Parts: sequence; structure tokens; C-alpha cells
Amino acid sequence: MARADDTGSVAVEAAIAAPALFLLLMLVIFAGRVTEAKQQVLSAADAAARAASLVNDPLEAEAAGQAAAEDNLADGGITCTPTDVDVDTANLHPNGSVTATVSCTTDLSGVALPGVDPSQTFTASSTEVVDRYRGGG
Repeated sequence: MARADDTGSVAVEAAIAAPALFLLLMLVIFAGRVTEAKQQVLSAADAAARAASLVNDPLEAEAAGQAAAEDNLADGGITCTPTDVDVDTANLHPNGSVTATVSCTTDLSGVALPGVDPSQTFTASSTEVVDRYRGGG
């Protein structure tokens, strides 16, 4: 037989625990979205560097890197406002290298936590070696 002073204690405990569990769940989701965005920006930097390393002309390499990064971000479902792609073609020659840096500011307000800015900026760089046996350059 239950004591009279214990009635309703489960409801009170649930009312106290539910918001804490909800915040924990939101933290896990937010951390997952942040990790996914970071990985997608790194992948875009990799794609930009690779695309730029396949082109002989520095201006065309920058354009190819920009297009590859934007396509990669779009394919990954990341919307950036703005997307900044910097392709360093100073060493664009056979056996040289190309470095691409991608910076993306995205809105995570759908999963933002209280007190956390939903607008997050992610930056990643990638370097790709230019094939030493390719022609031109």
C-alpha cells in the first residue's frame, strides 16, 4: 500500500526530468549537425583543390575550384550565406601544389540551443599535389 505523501511524485519527477532530457537531445542533434557541416566544408575544400589541380591556367583553376566547392556543398545539403572559396594557384605547375580554402557561414537555427548563435562559420583547407607528368603549365 502506497503512503499518502508519495502520491504524484512520479509526475513531479517526470516534469523535472523532461526538460533536461529534451535539452540533452537537442545538444546531441546540434553537435551532429555541426560535425556534419564541418565535414561537408572539408569535403568541399578537397573537391576544390582537386578540380583546380587538374587545370593548367590559374584563372581557370580558380573557377574550377569555386565551381567544385559550390557543387559539393549543394550536393551535401549545406546552404552557405556566403560561401568563400580561395584557391591558391601560386605553385600551379607540374609537381607543384594547389591549396583551396573554403569558408561557409550556415544557419543552424532549426537545431540551435538557447544561448548559442545559430549562424556558424566553418572553414577548411586542402592541398592537392599537381601531377608531375602532366603537360602544359
